[in-house]
Amino acid sequence: MKKIILITITIFLANFSYTQVTSGLVAKYSFNGGNANDEVGSNNGTVNGATLTTDRFGNINHAYYLDGISNNIDLGSSTTLKQSVASVSLWANVSGISTSGAGYNYNPIFLIKNTATGSSFFEGAAIYLSASDSKVAVVTTDFSTLTEKYFFTTTALTNSLWYHFVLVYTDDSLKLYVNGILENKIAKGFASTFSATEPVLLGASGDPSNDRYFNGTLDDIRIYNRAITLEEVDSLFNEADPATVGLAEFSAVNSITVFPNPATNMVYINGTYTVNLTDVSGKIVMKKENAQNIDITNQPAGVYVLELVKETGEIIQKSKLIKY
Repeated sequence: MKKIILITITIFLANFSYTQVTSGLVAKYSFNGGNANDEVGSNNGTVNGATLTTDRFGNINHAYYLDGISNNIDLGSSTTLKQSVASVSLWANVSGISTSGAGYNYNPIFLIKNTATGSSFFEGAAIYLSASDSKVAVVTTDFSTLTEKYFFTTTALTNSLWYHFVLVYTDDSLKLYVNGILENKIAKGFASTFSATEPVLLGASGDPSNDRYFNGTLDDIRIYNRAITLEEVDSLFNEADPATVGLAEFSAVNSITVFPNPATNMVYINGTYTVNLTDVSGKIVMKKENAQNIDITNQPAGVYVLELVKETGEIIQKSKLIKY
């Protein structure tokens, strides 16, 4: 027997308590505009074959899928993206291991190259997926001394699940956070240097000797010119769905229960109201008067906004509804 979980708007609003992390943010690629444009600067990305898909919140065309064969996103070669001290935040969802290309047995998720293109020490800073065991590796190298620092996560990734990664590197240390938790920190002991001409790449290595790709979905890439804190990593991991930020101002003092949520068919409301269901673009996809329930069976999977309207026409509550 299924257990119905009542989710109140009070719990829903708790998700909006996390603050935005903007200090030191030099590039941001949320993909929410249906492109790979930089939302804080002018370093717009070039999409090479990757296709728009659903993000971790269920929003359509808010993330990019890469096929693991030839797709990548080129963020350009601006020095703004190549900070000697930096934090790189991104979300990734692995579809499978890519065997395309040649060279080392790693699928590149994020890569900034140094001047050693064509050698074994070309990673200025990188996040990789190991093709042999599905663990994540972070690596940074000093080509002038052939010094390399790296480590792997202790557990393998599961396909089709979203993971949040934050790579942080300074002259002194190399860190990786996974889903808001510090995975590891090791001593580094050198300053990171980067190629002035090579692009920053998502999903490909673009190297003549090591030509590999990533198969999966990427979203919300951010680059900071400083080492962000654990608290800031936690805020990024728990960041609210941008499609529904601001719903708090429409909530009634006495919250109205809407359940179950997420749902696949029937959704029940504690009371009788006119119900408007809108998609993330604001289009009303369903309207029902004098309703105590709605049937969303025929709606596509994704994120919706459910509005409860009084007889006077006043919207007394908006809440996020997820359709599986």
